[in-house]
Amino acid sequence: MTPQQLVIQFLLKNWKGVLIALLSLVVMGKMRFDYKQMQSAYEASEQSLQAQLAGLQAIHQKQLDDMEESLQSYKDTLDQVERDYQESQDKLLDLIDSRREEFGRQFSENPEELAETIISMYGFDYVP
Repeated sequence: MTPQQLVIQFLLKNWKGVLIALLSLVVMGKMRFDYKQMQSAYEASEQSLQAQLAGLQAIHQKQLDDMEESLQSYKDTLDQVERDYQESQDKLLDLIDSRREEFGRQFSENPEELAETIISMYGFDYVP
């Protein structure tokens, strides 16, 4: 008998075992292929997530910078408003002091002129 006939005879006699072995090899090959596909999908997903994370961190940093800039602008504006208010208060106090001095001088020098000034300024009636 020739070697080819021996192989054919062996395959015919043990066809179930040979088929099981071949199918096992096919299943193992398919599993390895699927595993490689899953691994490459995982790596792509990981890279995508890292890119998204880097993008989110950049957006967060920009928001922090914008918030800091807005806060500094708010502080500067508040300081300017406080300075303007203080200046207006100082001017008002100076005006009040000058009016007191003027009224005091008018009262001592010419009380009737002071009465007319008060009547014209505030609309009071002068009762001596």
